[in-house]
Amino acid sequence: MIDELGNRSEAEIVQILGDKVQGADAYNQSEQAKQRQDNLNMYYLNPLQEVNENQSQFQSSDVFDAVEGTKAVIHEALTSGRDLLHFEPLNDGDVDLAKMANRYVKDRFLENDGYRFLIDSLHDGLLAKNAVCKYGWMEDSEEKIEPFVGIPKQQLMAMLAQDPQIQINDENYQEFMSVDPQTGMEFVVSSGSVIRTINTSKIDFTLIKPEDFFGDESASSDEEFTFASDREVFRKGELLEDYPHLYEEIKNAPKFNQGSKEIDGLVRRGNDDSWRTNSQAEKAWERDPVEVYNCHIALWGKEGYGIYYYKMLDKKTLLWDYPELEEGQELPEGFDPADGVMIDEIPYLVWSPYPLSHRWDGIAQADAVRDIQLAATNLKSSMINHSLRTNNPMRQANMEFIRNPEDLVDNNIGAVIDTDSVSGQPVVTPIIQPQMDASVFNTLAMVRADSEQRSSYSGLAGGLDGKALSNQNSADLIAKMTDSSNRRIMMMARNFVELYLKKLYLRIYKLGVANDKEVYEVELNGNWVEMSPSEWPERPSMKVITSMTPEAAVQSAMNKLQLHQVLMADPETMLMYRTEKRFNLYADVFHDIGEVAVDRYLENPQSEEFQAAQQNMIQGQQQQQQAAQEAQMRQERILDKQIQLQELQVTATIDQGQQKIDNEAAYNADKQSLDEDKFEEEKDVNEAEITLETIKVKNNDNSSGVSIG
Repeated sequence: MIDELGNRSEAEIVQILGDKVQGADAYNQSEQAKQRQDNLNMYYLNPLQEVNENQSQFQSSDVFDAVEGTKAVIHEALTSGRDLLHFEPLNDGDVDLAKMANRYVKDRFLENDGYRFLIDSLHDGLLAKNAVCKYGWMEDSEEKIEPFVGIPKQQLMAMLAQDPQIQINDENYQEFMSVDPQTGMEFVVSSGSVIRTINTSKIDFTLIKPEDFFGDESASSDEEFTFASDREVFRKGELLEDYPHLYEEIKNAPKFNQGSKEIDGLVRRGNDDSWRTNSQAEKAWERDPVEVYNCHIALWGKEGYGIYYYKMLDKKTLLWDYPELEEGQELPEGFDPADGVMIDEIPYLVWSPYPLSHRWDGIAQADAVRDIQLAATNLKSSMINHSLRTNNPMRQANMEFIRNPEDLVDNNIGAVIDTDSVSGQPVVTPIIQPQMDASVFNTLAMVRADSEQRSSYSGLAGGLDGKALSNQNSADLIAKMTDSSNRRIMMMARNFVELYLKKLYLRIYKLGVANDKEVYEVELNGNWVEMSPSEWPERPSMKVITSMTPEAAVQSAMNKLQLHQVLMADPETMLMYRTEKRFNLYADVFHDIGEVAVDRYLENPQSEEFQAAQQNMIQGQQQQQQAAQEAQMRQERILDKQIQLQELQVTATIDQGQQKIDNEAAYNADKQSLDEDKFEEEKDVNEAEITLETIKVKNNDNSSGVSIG
């Protein structure tokens, strides 16, 4: 009975947990287990019914093809190098913290082998209905021995006081006296080693096998679980190391025979050898396997109503950690293993490819094509058997005339049948096999079409549809047809991200803020900065990108580049579309094509290198402007001088012209005066010559008169 303080006895807690596990186990091992068993058998191509040796052993691979084909398409979308999930800034001052939060969550996911986690989660969901993830903070540490020689004891004590993670290793610690050569004073010197405790606590998440998970059958989603548990298998000796105070309970616990309790788990281990015991070889009881249940239940406990964690052995015994006590010290008053440990929430996440409303589980991809594989196997086997019977028909024979009937029955190739026929009639005649009905081929084509329609994984998506190329379809048309056929698979991928991966990322962030006290150094905007998760604010949600497939991402990148060209062509948007905005657009383009490391190609505008380069560029531009201004001033001075020179030249030219005019006028005047003088002189000469001629004429006249007389 529960009292006012919420106290229950250990027997009551065991009864409550045992009933809840039993009820969840009955739900888990009902029709669901049978369906998972059939899915696993068909995936591994195991026959579901006995087949005669002389008939076809063919098994169609519809379940395998649907599961692996769908897994390949979703996995490509999840691991194409793009961040499908990211935190958005809460405000203008939260931009850098949001980037660090994205980096932190992604790093912690990869530390837990996130790639394999994605593969296995898809496999469990597509084949076994549900992928179940368990998450939590795992406290852990490791010790490292560091030797030292000749350290003064005072210095050693100061070092131990400053670092609580260091303690002296008493096994090899020694002290001896030494003398300071300068002062001559003696002091104690220590040698030995110290034990440094290194904190290796981390966020831990793991995938639980569907057959080992027990959820509240009345819950409509993993967020509404009031009870959930997972089963682990340990050797008794392993449990005794952690719980030596429960020696008798562990030793007397019944051996866990997995094959008798879970039919679907037996199929899994029968094909992949993941667990195997040899009851004849295990003679030591401490090597016997036992089942342990990690139970999380909502109830009224000692700390009020909430979620309490218990660890239970074989539904009968609580496993509890014995408090650390000094020798001879008794258990503290009020200590009760039935109190359990109060926790914040039930730490399980569940994903199904086809989630059902008002139920936490769903339908697997294999469930949709299981009967298709059975029908295809029967049809194709009948075709193969008919071909075998046609090529090796049944015979009717009169055995009285056959001397070697064994060769006839064995139907050996090249065998000679020795007969004693005397009538000339054949002793052995084949029984004619009727032709196969043509409707079998139509039925097989119908089954294949139904398989593609149910699984949404078509031969076109798998590159196996030859008709797509025979009609000379364009590559773009084929791509569109492939994308259309994958539409339902992309819905599965979005459900995987929204309902499973997104929740896990948020839990990783929440666990880091609550428990991770480490300080990390990360690169942010091209600079190395410190990252302290414990100082971060709460973040209630993450954003999922809209382009899930690589093809859609490439188209998104092309759309952004076209938008960039439009913005660059409009001069009015240049003030709004500055360097930072252009960098963000290019970063989104790189992200769309799967290249997250943008800094390999572009310098972040907020990085110190870019700021220095920008400053150098501004200084260079200023120097160029200054040089241009100086050159312009020099040019203006030269121009002024040229103008002054031209003015002087013009003035000189004018002066020269006036001088020339004056010179020409003087010259003309002198010339005219000279001409006039010359004219007068010539006139005088002419007059003298005329006078002389006149005298000569008179003289001649006188001479002729005298002689006559």
